[in-house]
Amino acid sequence: MKSAGLASRTLAFWLALGLAVSSMALSGGCTREQPVVALELEMLAAQQANFQGRRVRTHGTLRMHAEPRHYWIEDAALNRVGLVPAEAVQEYLGSVIEVTGRFGFAPEHGRRIEVEAVEMLAPAGQVSESLRLPTPIPEAWAERTP
Repeated sequence: MKSAGLASRTLAFWLALGLAVSSMALSGGCTREQPVVALELEMLAAQQANFQGRRVRTHGTLRMHAEPRHYWIEDAALNRVGLVPAEAVQEYLGSVIEVTGRFGFAPEHGRRIEVEAVEMLAPAGQVSESLRLPTPIPEAWAERTP
C-alpha cells in the first residue's frame, strides 16, 4: 500500500509541476521582456497614454537644462521627452541619439523614458537629413529651453 500512495503523490507532484511550467510558458513567464515599440517622438507626444509603461525606442537631439539639471531629446517640431537617469545620456549632449527604455507620463514630471540603452546616431553638430531633426540650437537658446 505504501508504494501506491507514494506513486500517486509522485504523479501528483509531476502533474502540478508540469501545469506550473506550462502556465508560465503560455503567459510569458517572469523572464520574458516586453517587446520594444519603435516610434517617432511626434507619435509618442501625441499618444502618450497609449505608451504608458511600455518599452519604446525613439530618437532625437539630446538637450540639457542646468537648474535643475535634466536631459531630454527633441525633434524638429520640438516634441520632447525627458530622459532618466542623467548619467546614462549626459556624454551625448548635442548629439542625435536613439534611446530605448520604459516610457511614462505624469503631470508632475511630464513625459520621460527610463533609459535602458543609448546609441549615438550623429555626433553633436552633424545632423542627418534622414533623421528629420533640427540643427543644434544656439547655446544661448538652450539655456532658456525647459
